[in-house]
Amino acid sequence: MSDEHPEPRIARTPQARQYLVAVEAVNAEQWGRALPLLRELAASGAPHADIHHLLSVTALAIGSMGEALEHASRALRLKPDDGRYLLHAAQVVSRVQSPQRALELARRAEPHIWASGGLCMQLSSLYSRANAYREAGRLSARACELLPADASSAFNHATTLLFCGELDGAERMYQQAIELAPTHAQAHLGLAQLRTWTPICNHVERLRSKLAVAAHPEDRMYLSLALSKELEDIGQEAESFGYLVAGKKAGEQLSHHVIESEEQALFAQLESTGADWVRREDGCDSEEPIFVMGMPRTGTTLVERILSSHSAVQSVGEILNFPVQLKRATGVRSGALLDVDTVRAAAAIDWRELGNAYVESTRPLTGGSRHFVDKHPHNFLYMAMIARALPRAKLICLRRGPLDTCLSNFRQLFSPVSPFHGYSFDLLHTGRYYARFSRLMLHFGELLGDRVLWVDYENLVAEQENETRRLLNFCQLRWEPACMQFERNAAPVATASAAQVREKLHRGSMDRWRRYAAQLQPLAAQLRAEGLDAAMPSS
Repeated sequence: MSDEHPEPRIARTPQARQYLVAVEAVNAEQWGRALPLLRELAASGAPHADIHHLLSVTALAIGSMGEALEHASRALRLKPDDGRYLLHAAQVVSRVQSPQRALELARRAEPHIWASGGLCMQLSSLYSRANAYREAGRLSARACELLPADASSAFNHATTLLFCGELDGAERMYQQAIELAPTHAQAHLGLAQLRTWTPICNHVERLRSKLAVAAHPEDRMYLSLALSKELEDIGQEAESFGYLVAGKKAGEQLSHHVIESEEQALFAQLESTGADWVRREDGCDSEEPIFVMGMPRTGTTLVERILSSHSAVQSVGEILNFPVQLKRATGVRSGALLDVDTVRAAAAIDWRELGNAYVESTRPLTGGSRHFVDKHPHNFLYMAMIARALPRAKLICLRRGPLDTCLSNFRQLFSPVSPFHGYSFDLLHTGRYYARFSRLMLHFGELLGDRVLWVDYENLVAEQENETRRLLNFCQLRWEPACMQFERNAAPVATASAAQVREKLHRGSMDRWRRYAAQLQPLAAQLRAEGLDAAMPSS
């Protein structure tokens, strides 16, 4: 922190000592000590930009978002070309409003922080949160130039290259991160997931040796999953599954996911969205959004790439804008994005205002094309609310066979702190979540009727052209052959499928569960008990 907040150049006044103490507290991240000192200094009327900047930093750290935004703006009015202030203001806007709304400030900050590797890293992360991956890549490359011995910079640059489809460059940077920090477990996983490895070319023995000495649960999680991936690639499925279970168990220790709370929110929606829900004409009339949703790993990215290959459509990727705008509209201050209180409070909100706020929150990334795709899979949780707030938006929901869906979610490492993916660290929890998803989708299907286009992943793979025509017809888009060649789509993509979507459509992921039929027997039994067709013999 001391590099970010050096000792201020302030005149020797009666307030100078108080100011120095406040800076010391901020540098030590003693927010409770710093806050009253900085508030008093700001109230004194001293026109000093550092006071407002530090007060904004402190307010952001304790979650006082309005105060953080106010004082970031006041600091900028006093020093409009200060790179640190611009970057911090962009970070505040990203948190308080939306990552997309922060882009103007981020772009203003760029020339002023170009000489600092650390600040370039921060700006790259901010661009990534706004799904501006080309710009994120430019800044992560610059950070690598300035910090050539820093493994974190190399890893971050590898990730942005992956999202931009530059797989060879990503592989080089993952290797560089590992050379700089041989125990960088996340880089080992990134490298393992980048390609399909062979019995001749793989890192299995290196991964075994790293895992043998890894002590931290997070490192064990990354290394176990990397080993599982490469063992599966070379045909050792049984051993692969053992490492998969071990890696996910290690990751579960890092997750704060509460399944019971999430299920209560799902059931609250079943109760609150009745037959007249979408008949009310009280939403925003924008036709721009196309929502592509469904359980993760069911083809949502594939559909996004097909649609965004059309000349009238752009993608903004996986954004949380609708859940965040809904939460703000309800005024509920609970920590979870979706809970029972939020669902119940939604009954009293202004739906047109929510729809308008959502569309506006996507600017400036959107507005340049007639339509944009919002591809956050878990928007399925908000399907009825989206339909109410945006009655002219297109809603597309993906479905996939239960065993392949559950296995694919269990195989994938989602962030342990994600508000949506905590179920995925346990195979039977994943099955339970799939059953709840299926029940909610049956309800929304009856409620929304032809407002939703249901797309089965298996049909999309087997009948690519027919399903592509269905998608375009539903979205009222004319036929364009480019939609059949989505693998040529050069737009960046940040998803678990970032490497796969650069390939032509193939059947490689179809019926993957058959490789693990023995290990999936408990899951199949659970799904059958939930009334779902598990497509597997019972013994």
